[in-house]
Amino acid sequence: MLSRKIPNCAGNLQSLTIMRLSSNRLSGVIQRSLALIPSLFCSNLNDNNFIGELPQELGNLQGLEVLDLVDNKFFGNIPKWIGKNLTSLLVLRLHKSNFIVRIPPSLCKTSTLQILYLAYNLMGTILRCVGKLNSMIESHSRIVYPFDINHDNNVIQFMKDVDIEYTTTWRIVFNMDLSSNKLMGEVLVKLTTLFCCWV
Repeated sequence: MLSRKIPNCAGNLQSLTIMRLSSNRLSGVIQRSLALIPSLFCSNLNDNNFIGELPQELGNLQGLEVLDLVDNKFFGNIPKWIGKNLTSLLVLRLHKSNFIVRIPPSLCKTSTLQILYLAYNLMGTILRCVGKLNSMIESHSRIVYPFDINHDNNVIQFMKDVDIEYTTTWRIVFNMDLSSNKLMGEVLVKLTTLFCCWV
């Protein structure tokens, strides 16, 4: 178990594909140097004590498929660049990350997103465009995707007080969790078109 900060030199790991730093009591801000790892497709930084805002430079990781920031102490908005720049993103987990904000409209532009976990963060109303997340629409969920599902990476989803761990099957999982937030207004009809949504 680590107990310090991510060093700046982490950006020198040019061939790194998976960064698993979960549950290591890491603190401080997330280093901008991580954006210098072009091969990174999975970043598990959950269950630590990171603070501050997410550096905008991380938006340069266009090959990033999994971004897990669960249980940290960030502040500010969910960055707009997550939806705008991370065009390969399949999994976004921000449960209890201390973002107390509204869903940014740019997040709805992430057409590849299959697992979206925003519990314990949000306030305001649910954006209408959330019901248009292409990968989560039920008619899209039965598509056979032309990619390898055998990457050495697991995805953990906390649903209904149970940790569900997906191994080689996580790329064919579709769900969204907006529970335990301070959302108000009507539940949008468009949400019923999504394959799996917890509100």
